[in-house]
Amino acid sequence: MRPRNTCTFAAIVAVCLAAASAAFASPDEASVRKAMMANFDKSVKQFKAKDLKGFMSMYADDFSGKGPDGKPMTKTTVEAEMKEAMATTKSVEESKLTIEKLTVKGDSAELESTMTLKMQVVDAKGEMGVKGKLHSLTMVEKSKETWVKTKDGWKVKKGSVVPGGKMLVDGKPFPPPPPAKKK
Repeated sequence: MRPRNTCTFAAIVAVCLAAASAAFASPDEASVRKAMMANFDKSVKQFKAKDLKGFMSMYADDFSGKGPDGKPMTKTTVEAEMKEAMATTKSVEESKLTIEKLTVKGDSAELESTMTLKMQVVDAKGEMGVKGKLHSLTMVEKSKETWVKTKDGWKVKKGSVVPGGKMLVDGKPFPPPPPAKKK
Protein backbone atom coordinates (compact mmCIF):
# COMPACT_ATOMS: atom_id res chain seq x y z
CA MET A 1 0.00 0.00 0.00
CA ARG A 2 1.38 3.36 -0.95
CA PRO A 3 1.45 5.86 1.91
CA ARG A 4 -0.19 8.46 -0.34
CA ASN A 5 -3.10 6.10 -0.85
CA THR A 6 -3.35 5.52 2.88
CA CYS A 7 -3.67 9.25 3.44
CA THR A 8 -6.22 9.34 0.67
CA PHE A 9 -8.15 6.63 2.49
CA ALA A 10 -8.32 8.83 5.55
CA ALA A 11 -9.55 11.74 3.53
CA ILE A 12 -12.03 9.57 1.70
CA VAL A 13 -13.39 8.00 4.84
CA ALA A 14 -13.60 11.48 6.34
CA VAL A 15 -15.83 12.50 3.42
CA CYS A 16 -17.87 9.31 3.80
CA LEU A 17 -19.95 10.95 6.43
CA ALA A 18 -23.22 11.88 4.86
CA ALA A 19 -24.94 9.29 2.72
CA ALA A 20 -28.04 10.18 4.73
CA SER A 21 -31.53 9.34 3.51
CA ALA A 22 -33.44 11.81 1.38
CA ALA A 23 -35.98 11.98 4.19
CA PHE A 24 -34.59 15.34 5.30
CA ALA A 25 -37.04 17.77 3.68
CA SER A 26 -35.19 20.71 5.23
CA PRO A 27 -32.23 19.25 7.09
CA ASP A 28 -31.03 20.95 10.23
CA GLU A 29 -27.47 20.81 11.45
CA ALA A 30 -28.14 18.32 14.26
CA SER A 31 -29.86 15.77 11.99
CA VAL A 32 -27.21 16.09 9.28
CA ARG A 33 -24.42 15.77 11.87
CA LYS A 34 -26.06 12.61 13.26
CA ALA A 35 -26.43 11.17 9.75
CA MET A 36 -22.79 11.96 8.93
CA MET A 37 -21.53 10.16 12.02
CA ALA A 38 -23.74 7.13 11.28
CA ASN A 39 -22.53 7.04 7.70
CA PHE A 40 -18.90 7.37 8.75
CA ASP A 41 -19.40 4.16 10.73
CA LYS A 42 -21.09 2.58 7.69
CA SER A 43 -18.20 3.53 5.40
CA VAL A 44 -15.65 2.01 7.79
CA LYS A 45 -17.68 -1.22 7.83
CA GLN A 46 -17.79 -1.22 4.02
CA PHE A 47 -14.03 -0.69 3.89
CA LYS A 48 -13.41 -3.51 6.38
CA ALA A 49 -15.68 -5.80 4.34
CA LYS A 50 -13.79 -4.76 1.19
CA ASP A 51 -17.11 -3.65 -0.34
CA LEU A 52 -15.72 -1.29 -2.96
CA LYS A 53 -19.05 -0.76 -4.72
CA GLY A 54 -20.82 0.08 -1.44
CA PHE A 55 -18.00 2.36 -0.35
CA MET A 56 -17.99 4.26 -3.65
CA SER A 57 -21.79 4.72 -3.65
CA MET A 58 -21.41 7.81 -1.48
CA TYR A 59 -19.64 9.74 -4.27
CA ALA A 60 -21.44 11.89 -6.82
CA ASP A 61 -20.53 10.88 -10.37
CA ASP A 62 -18.97 14.32 -10.88
CA PHE A 63 -16.89 14.18 -7.66
CA SER A 64 -13.73 16.29 -7.72
CA GLY A 65 -11.08 16.79 -5.11
CA LYS A 66 -7.45 17.10 -4.17
CA GLY A 67 -5.40 14.42 -2.47
CA PRO A 68 -2.83 14.97 0.26
CA ASP A 69 -0.20 15.51 -2.43
CA GLY A 70 -2.33 18.25 -4.06
CA LYS A 71 -3.06 16.17 -7.14
CA PRO A 72 -6.58 16.27 -8.57
CA MET A 73 -8.91 13.39 -7.81
CA THR A 74 -12.05 12.12 -9.56
CA LYS A 75 -14.45 9.34 -8.63
CA THR A 76 -12.45 7.03 -10.91
CA THR A 77 -9.10 7.83 -9.28
CA VAL A 78 -10.58 7.45 -5.79
CA GLU A 79 -12.00 4.05 -6.74
CA ALA A 80 -8.60 2.84 -8.03
CA GLU A 81 -6.85 3.99 -4.85
CA MET A 82 -9.52 2.47 -2.61
CA LYS A 83 -9.23 -0.87 -4.41
CA GLU A 84 -5.50 -0.91 -3.66
CA ALA A 85 -6.04 0.28 -0.07
CA MET A 86 -8.61 -2.44 0.59
CA ALA A 87 -6.26 -5.08 -0.83
CA THR A 88 -3.35 -4.11 1.45
CA THR A 89 -5.22 -3.29 4.67
CA LYS A 90 -5.35 -6.29 6.98
CA SER A 91 -7.38 -4.65 9.76
CA VAL A 92 -8.80 -1.34 10.92
CA GLU A 93 -8.40 -1.33 14.68
CA GLU A 94 -9.68 2.15 15.46
CA SER A 95 -11.59 4.81 13.59
CA LYS A 96 -12.73 8.15 14.92
CA LEU A 97 -14.21 11.20 13.28
CA THR A 98 -14.46 14.66 14.79
CA ILE A 99 -16.59 17.21 12.97
CA GLU A 100 -15.13 20.63 13.69
CA LYS A 101 -17.51 22.64 11.51
CA LEU A 102 -20.73 21.85 9.67
CA THR A 103 -22.75 24.34 7.65
CA VAL A 104 -26.02 23.19 6.10
CA LYS A 105 -27.61 25.31 3.36
CA GLY A 106 -30.65 23.64 1.83
CA ASP A 107 -29.49 20.60 -0.13
CA SER A 108 -25.79 21.27 0.48
CA ALA A 109 -23.54 20.72 3.49
CA GLU A 110 -20.00 22.01 4.03
CA LEU A 111 -17.90 19.97 6.44
CA GLU A 112 -14.52 20.38 8.12
CA SER A 113 -13.36 17.29 9.99
CA THR A 114 -10.47 15.36 11.47
CA MET A 115 -10.25 11.60 11.19
CA THR A 116 -8.01 9.28 13.14
CA LEU A 117 -7.40 5.74 11.89
CA LYS A 118 -5.27 2.94 13.29
CA MET A 119 -4.70 0.07 10.88
CA GLN A 120 -2.50 -2.89 10.08
CA VAL A 121 -1.28 -2.66 6.48
CA VAL A 122 1.01 -4.69 4.26
CA ASP A 123 3.68 -2.70 2.43
CA ALA A 124 3.12 -4.28 -0.98
CA LYS A 125 5.68 -2.06 -2.73
CA GLY A 126 8.41 -1.62 -0.12
CA GLU A 127 7.66 2.08 0.42
CA MET A 128 7.73 1.86 4.22
CA GLY A 129 10.60 -0.57 4.55
CA VAL A 130 10.81 -4.26 3.66
CA LYS A 131 8.42 -5.20 0.86
CA GLY A 132 5.60 -7.41 2.13
CA LYS A 133 6.06 -6.51 5.80
CA LEU A 134 3.05 -5.79 8.01
CA HIS A 135 3.07 -2.33 9.59
CA SER A 136 1.04 -0.52 12.21
CA LEU A 137 -0.24 2.69 10.62
CA THR A 138 -1.77 5.63 12.47
CA MET A 139 -3.21 8.54 10.53
CA VAL A 140 -4.67 11.82 11.58
CA GLU A 141 -6.08 13.67 8.60
CA LYS A 142 -7.96 16.92 8.27
CA SER A 143 -10.31 17.50 5.37
CA LYS A 144 -12.96 19.77 3.88
CA GLU A 145 -15.89 18.40 1.92
CA THR A 146 -19.01 19.53 0.13
CA TRP A 147 -21.99 17.17 0.21
CA VAL A 148 -25.17 17.44 -1.85
CA LYS A 149 -28.55 15.90 -1.22
CA THR A 150 -29.76 13.70 -4.09
CA LYS A 151 -32.73 11.40 -4.62
CA ASP A 152 -30.43 8.61 -3.36
CA GLY A 153 -29.35 10.50 -0.23
CA TRP A 154 -26.32 12.65 0.58
CA LYS A 155 -23.31 12.28 -1.74
CA VAL A 156 -19.89 13.86 -1.59
CA LYS A 157 -19.33 16.24 -4.48
CA LYS A 158 -16.00 17.83 -3.49
CA GLY A 159 -13.28 16.96 -1.03
CA SER A 160 -9.74 17.90 -0.16
CA VAL A 161 -7.14 17.12 2.43
CA VAL A 162 -5.99 20.18 4.38
CA PRO A 163 -2.77 20.78 6.37
CA GLY A 164 -2.53 19.63 9.96
CA GLY A 165 -2.53 15.85 9.66
CA LYS A 166 0.17 13.30 10.39
CA MET A 167 1.03 9.70 9.69
CA LEU A 168 2.97 7.27 11.84
CA VAL A 169 4.35 3.93 10.64
CA ASP A 170 5.24 1.60 13.48
CA GLY A 171 5.08 4.60 15.83
CA LYS A 172 7.51 6.76 13.83
CA PRO A 173 6.70 9.78 11.62
CA PHE A 174 6.23 8.95 7.95
CA PRO A 175 7.74 9.99 5.77
CA PRO A 176 10.69 10.20 8.13
CA PRO A 177 12.15 13.65 8.64
CA PRO A 178 15.26 14.44 6.60
CA PRO A 179 18.57 13.80 8.35
CA ALA A 180 19.98 16.71 10.31
CA LYS A 181 22.59 18.73 8.44
CA LYS A 182 26.12 18.39 9.73
CA LYS A 183 27.78 21.64 10.70
